[in-house]
Amino acid sequence: MKPRVRLREERIVQADLEVRAAADGQPLRIIGHPVVYNRWSEDLGGFRERVIHGAATKTIGESDIRVLFNHDVNFILGRNKAGTVDFADTASGMKMDCRPPETDTIRDLVIVPMQRGDLTQMSFAFRTVRDEWREPPQTLVKDGLWERDLLEFQMYDASIVTFPAYTQTDAAVRDAIGFLEGLAGLDLRTLTATITRLERGIQPTDADIDLLNGSISALRTYLPDAPAASADHAPEPQAGPGGPPVAHLLRLLEHKAREAATSI
Repeated sequence: MKPRVRLREERIVQADLEVRAAADGQPLRIIGHPVVYNRWSEDLGGFRERVIHGAATKTIGESDIRVLFNHDVNFILGRNKAGTVDFADTASGMKMDCRPPETDTIRDLVIVPMQRGDLTQMSFAFRTVRDEWREPPQTLVKDGLWERDLLEFQMYDASIVTFPAYTQTDAAVRDAIGFLEGLAGLDLRTLTATITRLERGIQPTDADIDLLNGSISALRTYLPDAPAASADHAPEPQAGPGGPPVAHLLRLLEHKAREAATSI
């Protein structure tokens, strides 16, 4: 079965970021490639993909694209409709030329860490417009990956990021999304962000724990016979209405909930 993808997707790239010092009377500039053409991704949850040359051409000309720090709308570095960032379609990918606000906040959070080499990656958020899929060869159906060529996409933002996405965490949510997309009260995007913060060792809040416990309760109604994972052993997924992907996500959330409860 072809892997499912979300309406809004995000991808991490090694963006060849650099800060160019401002010349007399000219603004500081951040140069990078938030989209790279014809480079295969890692396993994205049952498939790998590459962006085909020209896939960004239309969105460059038509979309209102922001440049953010860590996808946070409170830290906007540029916007093409405002003339503070330019995007160009090149042979290697989408090139970005951004003129960020020269405030103390942006300098401390973004510019200085980039100059030190602490920030080197970008992520772009997008919606697929056209793509092509190829299933794995019959000899690799069990362990092989589907392949996707991304032919055209609508871009929402390009972000300079501190951490790349946790592929296994995203895959656990994505594997279950076909079944869960109609489940009331389960915020998949916030859930993924919460798990990612926990994996990075960030102290959970009461709201994080409430979200985990509420999501676990919702999932258990669809897998009534799924045993809870013990501290030392994670049981195999049980057959049931939700199928193995939902059991996989349930085990992950139970494990993270235990970790969060013991860290407070």
